[in-house]
Amino acid sequence: MDGEPLHLDAVLSRQPHWAPMLVAVEHENDSRGFEQEVQKLISVRSRLKVGITYTRYRNYENCDEALRLICEETIRPTWDRVLMSLGEEHKDTEYLFLIGHEKEAKELKWYYKSFRASDGYRPQFDPL
Repeated sequence: MDGEPLHLDAVLSRQPHWAPMLVAVEHENDSRGFEQEVQKLISVRSRLKVGITYTRYRNYENCDEALRLICEETIRPTWDRVLMSLGEEHKDTEYLFLIGHEKEAKELKWYYKSFRASDGYRPQFDPL
């Protein structure tokens, strides 16, 4: 992988040190690149891990299908593959995935998925 494979978009921690991380945030405008962002989040230690992306198509008629694709073709296989290699995370680690969907020009509707690592990955996104 080129560059810095674990460069995070944002980290919240107690000053003056960046570790331990309290919150790790990854943001990707194009959901086709979201797999790498999910890999980073799963690979670092942080109490809360936040991933943000958007559905690929503006005015996408079937928002549920767009969310399903992000969930089942990006997040789920990455989750399964990385955790198979690394093993289980601390049970209190929390995940929050936010997906923006542009139904009207410049108007986003947000969907989220939130869970603890001990509860396991769940495939459903809910409207925010």
